[in-house]
Amino acid sequence: MNGEQLDLPFVSVIVPVYNDADSLSVLLRALAEQDYASRRFECVVVDNGSKVPVRIDQQFEFEVRVLREDRKGGYVARNTGLRTARGTVLAFTDSDCIPRSDWLSSAVARLREADQRPTMIGGKIEVVTSGPTPSSVAEWHSLVHDLDQARYVSAFHFAATANLVVGCDVFATVGEFDESLYSGGDFDWGRRAWSGGVDQVYADEVVVRHPTRTSWRTLITRHRRLIGGQYVMNQRTGGSVGRVVKLVVKTALASARRALRDPRMTPTERIQVTTLDAALRCIQLVECARLSLGGGPLRA
Repeated sequence: MNGEQLDLPFVSVIVPVYNDADSLSVLLRALAEQDYASRRFECVVVDNGSKVPVRIDQQFEFEVRVLREDRKGGYVARNTGLRTARGTVLAFTDSDCIPRSDWLSSAVARLREADQRPTMIGGKIEVVTSGPTPSSVAEWHSLVHDLDQARYVSAFHFAATANLVVGCDVFATVGEFDESLYSGGDFDWGRRAWSGGVDQVYADEVVVRHPTRTSWRTLITRHRRLIGGQYVMNQRTGGSVGRVVKLVVKTALASARRALRDPRMTPTERIQVTTLDAALRCIQLVECARLSLGGGPLRA
């Protein structure tokens, strides 16, 4: 290792996994293609109670450590990973993401530009289709509406943990993720960071790719889980169920505007995506009713 590589900060890539070993293998191969020095990063894989325990048989030039965390929840798993992380830089992504080859080097470069100010980097999440164009209304919906990191950072002051990079000092200041949340823990953490004066930067060149969701079932599960997180956070602040209902309606209107103006779709596809989204918002309202009657939030 030359002197220039020794000057690079050590990075811990933290990845929670739940019954997704095939995607994890693709992620690890993408990490093996990073242009960042392989001796200057590690991958901490946290198996969050998968039915078949995660095993990494392939050897990599970077270190891969597998931890087991049987308490339910992706944010529990992320906290388990960060507590054992050796890096001064923490890079979070998900098992179904594929980092671009310059992901780590671009993220570290942006952190260095911060000149020692506490900074959170929200990198671009490029939603990619299974083919040249979306093959279903569900896939179009995912492409249009999923994981708009630039909007998350600028409008809502958080970054999705599919592509979040921070210095370990930021976690020392802000604290860990809220382990009671199955969804929305990145929103909660990001808002705490913003309130604490942490600079929040969207970095278009810090890229991971995320596959579109292609089925009704995955979309329904995701939307039920998302509204469950919002419901729990609303309860903690003393908000009424009506407040969550208003949020669902407001989000539905914004989503409709986004879909109806999207130039990538034909007029028919825009209407189909808008109709699908309206159905998903109705499912969220039913989920709100279930939670208000004492049901628990959905994990996955």
